Amino acid sequence: MIVIPSLSLMDGKCVILEKGDETKKFEVSGNPLEMAETWKNLGAPRIHMIDIDGARDGRLVNIEIIEKIAKKVPLQVGGGIRNIADAERVVSTGSKIILGSSVIKNPELLMELQGFKNSLLISVDSKDGKVVLEGWLETTKLDPFKLAKKIENYASGIIFTAIERDGTMQGPDFDAIKKMVGTVKVPIYANGGISSLDDIKQLKECGVHAAIFGRAFYAQKVNYADAVNAARF
Repeated sequence: MIVIPSLSLMDGKCVILEKGDETKKFEVSGNPLEMAETWKNLGAPRIHMIDIDGARDGRLVNIEIIEKIAKKVPLQVGGGIRNIADAERVVSTGSKIILGSSVIKNPELLMELQGFKNSLLISVDSKDGKVVLEGWLETTKLDPFKLAKKIENYASGIIFTAIERDGTMQGPDFDAIKKMVGTVKVPIYANGGISSLDDIKQLKECGVHAAIFGRAFYAQKVNYADAVNAARF
């Protein structure tokens, strides 16, 4: 299992949102490039980067910052990718692309992007057992596990987030994560709630491909090197 640090961009700064709520925003750094350099120096294999402004506005808002960061460290980028031109621009930086809302609202986009399948991750975000869209502002009636099964063959992996845990440091939803791992055959990236090295170890036992976390590091509750070691054994 690999450990991927998370950076969210909002108004040109690095922030953390608790449960996706913009009123519960914690600023991590006013300089995204410096923060990316920190992760590079710590040996992060990749950064999970979400353009919050883009997710809200339905377009890539912070693409210039993303392009600069991608020159320093590999990325997987989500938030506001709504068409093939946006996807091509992100992939051209050497980054993976993350699709979420567009999978539901524009299924044809998945077919158009099959040439990028190896660089494509699909984000399945769940709240109270239902899929949420548009920066977690819109709740649907879709079952996250049925959705994952339906779209798994179109992507190289699925990022699964239980919104209730995201940014809370209350621990991941291990039951839901185990169910997701057992539902699909593609790699699962577990996102949200990590608060300790024990959480990292339990995620490894769940069989996920990657653990994505941010707030626990920024709050100095989890050391990145220790997290990487916990993921290995």
